[in-house]
Amino acid sequence: MLADVVNFEILPDYEIRVTLSNGKKGVLDVKPYLDRGIFTP
Repeated sequence: MLADVVNFEILPDYEIRVTLSNGKKGVLDVKPYLDRGIFTP
């Protein structure tokens, strides 16, 4: 089962700190995705 995001914090340098409903926490580095999808010029 997928956990829900219960909290997030925008960090410098295109990173997001995420807390999930199952208690896990982590930092997502968004930089690799900035040249894809809706972020492309």
